[in-house]
Amino acid sequence: MNRLIFIGAVLILLGTMAIISCQRDDICADTDPTTPRLIIKFQDFEAQDEDKTVTNLRVLAEGIETPLPDLASTTTDSIAVPLQSFSPETTFIFISDYAVDTEGNETGNMDILRFDYITREVFISRACGFVANYETLVSTLTTDEDNWIKLVTINTDLVNNETQTHVTILH
Repeated sequence: MNRLIFIGAVLILLGTMAIISCQRDDICADTDPTTPRLIIKFQDFEAQDEDKTVTNLRVLAEGIETPLPDLASTTTDSIAVPLQSFSPETTFIFISDYAVDTEGNETGNMDILRFDYITREVFISRACGFVANYETLVSTLTTDEDNWIKLVTINTDLVNNETQTHVTILH
């Protein structure tokens, strides 16, 4: 009888210790923040409050030969592009009216736009780690004789979410 009480007490003690020592799983949920992309809105240069689509837009990041996902050739009035968190600048090649002719040559009007910024890492949690936010965003448009981009406006120089437009491109 004493032996059964002893075994029962040991089992209760071990069970209690197991329950007390449990910790919640460190899983990074889909709702946790991620590094935000740069949100760019396209508007009409002549009527600057009106959205204006870019026909057959193709966006390339300098140094990467393949186009950005979902931006291989699209007609849109806004895009989200990733900035390089390991570099203080990212250069994009924006091609309007992109097409491939019968000989396989790529055509369209190409403009080069560089974004400079300071990267700040923000700790989210042990499971999610860090995300990058971008501060003091500035842009530089390479001018040529046929720019389709007329003006670039920085709406906010802080990129820490994807809920607002960071940059407006007038064309």
